[in-house]
Amino acid sequence: AKQGWVSPIKLLTEPSALYGLLAASMFAFTGLCLRDATQQVEHSAAIMRAATVLATMVSMQSVICAVWLFGFERPTAAKIWRMPGLSTFVALTSLLGSAGWFTAMALISVSYVKTLGQIELIIMMVIGVVYFREYPKRLEWLGFALLLTGILLLLLTR
Repeated sequence: AKQGWVSPIKLLTEPSALYGLLAASMFAFTGLCLRDATQQVEHSAAIMRAATVLATMVSMQSVICAVWLFGFERPTAAKIWRMPGLSTFVALTSLLGSAGWFTAMALISVSYVKTLGQIELIIMMVIGVVYFREYPKRLEWLGFALLLTGILLLLLTR
C-alpha cells in the first residue's frame, strides 16, 4: 500500500508470501494426513481416535524439539526452563486447541474444519484489540468482515 500498485506476481514472489504459501500447503497436507490417521485408528469413539493420533504426534514433536533445543539451542532451552508458568500455559492451550482440531477432523471433512477454523483470526483480532491495544486498519476490517461472511455462509448452507 505504501508503494502504490504492485503486480500480484511480484507480491507472490516476496519471501514472506512464499513462506506463507509453503506453510499453508504443509498445513493443508498435514490436515489431510491427520484425518487419514484418525480413520486408521481402531476405536469407535472419534475423540479417542483423535487423542491417539494427537498423543503420538505430540510425543514425536516433543522428542524432535528436545533434541534440537538441547543439541543446538541450549541458551533457548535454558530460557524456556526458567519460565515454567508461561511454557506450561502455552503447552496446555496448544494441546487443547490441537485436541479440538484433531477431534473435529476425525468427525468431518478437513476442508470444512479448516474453513470454520478461520474464526480463530476473528478471535485473534479481538484479543489483539482488548489485550494488546492493536487496532486493525480499514482494509483489515474489510478482510475480517469478508471472512466472517464466508464462515456464516458455510454454516448456513451446510
